[in-house]
Amino acid sequence: MNVQQAASTPIDRTMPPLPEFAPYVRRVALARHGFSLFLYDTQPDAGSGGVPRLLVHGLGDEADTWRHVLPTLAAQRRVIAVDLPGFGRSDKPDAPYSVPWYAGVLLDLLDTLQIERVALAGHSLGAVTSHWLALEQPARIERLALLDGGLVAKPGKLDLGTMLFLAPGIGEWLYTRLRKDPQAAYDSLRPYYANLDALPEADRTLHYERVNQRV
Repeated sequence: MNVQQAASTPIDRTMPPLPEFAPYVRRVALARHGFSLFLYDTQPDAGSGGVPRLLVHGLGDEADTWRHVLPTLAAQRRVIAVDLPGFGRSDKPDAPYSVPWYAGVLLDLLDTLQIERVALAGHSLGAVTSHWLALEQPARIERLALLDGGLVAKPGKLDLGTMLFLAPGIGEWLYTRLRKDPQAAYDSLRPYYANLDALPEADRTLHYERVNQRV
């Protein structure tokens, strides 16, 4: 199915797991926070084979963002790719959704899975959260990879786009507008790609489906 065909198909907003990763699907109830997370876990029963890798996606994304690297990494050792709470298929609790809170969720996940140390990789929001966790719990992190994140700093002035989404009523209105126009939702991805139309067809179709499932 290409983007044009997808545009004529009703949107399934349930966001199913990627079929090729179906054997890795898990839902984990966190011991301390009390809600559950969706994740891909390639070797949930692995007791050896090196320190596991934990992959943390960015803002407005989910574990599927790691789909191109997960198979290669999984051939080497256990890999866990999580949907952060509030995103994808994980629970969406009434919570602060701050960077320290997300870091605490990741620590709770490690404890629930009885993982003492990980190689941690994060993208965007996931990078900032991973950085925070590494600063707070350095003994739990074997190595750290930060992609397109930012340094942990004191809160500063928000950009206009973020302020609009946070303003009461406006953020909801913007998302409702995108929900009513699937093509507009897809086109909202263009600023984040050098050339969205140059991506392989399978990726463009997945992006079209995923962005419309998110809104």
